[in-house]
Amino acid sequence: MKAEILTIGDELLRGEITDSNKSFLSQRLLTLDIETRWHVTCADDRDDMTETFRRAAARSEVVLVSGGLGPTRDDLTMEVLAATFGRKLVLHQPALDALRAFFARFGREMAAINEKQAWFPDGAEVLDNPIGTAPGAMLEVQRGEGKGSAFFFCMPGVPRELYKMMDEQVLPRIASRLRVTSWARATLLRTFGLGESNLDELLRDIGLPEGVELGFRTQFPDNHVRP
Repeated sequence: MKAEILTIGDELLRGEITDSNKSFLSQRLLTLDIETRWHVTCADDRDDMTETFRRAAARSEVVLVSGGLGPTRDDLTMEVLAATFGRKLVLHQPALDALRAFFARFGREMAAINEKQAWFPDGAEVLDNPIGTAPGAMLEVQRGEGKGSAFFFCMPGVPRELYKMMDEQVLPRIASRLRVTSWARATLLRTFGLGESNLDELLRDIGLPEGVELGFRTQFPDNHVRP
């Protein structure tokens, strides 16, 4: 199973914000024994986003998208995702009601522009965001003839909102819909006092199941090994 992580935002490409969401999402996918094959960052540009979504759908079964769910004119994720895969945008009334209730809790009137956050591609499953104004969505699209489906999971770019949505809503849906049964991964082996090359040589003759390879990472003063 191949997974891809897309983070969207001009501010990421300009280096104004450190993109920590990619590493978090990759680590969480490993709890389902799913390896991330690609990390991609895309500008808030319709053409670039369209190309990025199409490429991701063609090569990955799971696509995690972070960012572009806000109410402003440069928040384009839902709109472009719908257009890319020939879907209409439809109003999700429960999401709109939740948005209004969110603002009411703070004694504020919701600006008309926030209604944009309650429109989703037709057929999408809405993911609640109890701690923010940007609901997420899961959209199943066809990868191409004979390739099956790709599942897009769109989440807010705000880290604390993304963390909660990923753990409470996205991971269980991936496990259920893609029939993932393993929620654990082999333990990371931390070694001390051995160089990376010496460690690789020491483990060269170790017996591994077919298709399993070892990965090495130096984090001074340790060297880490994982399958």
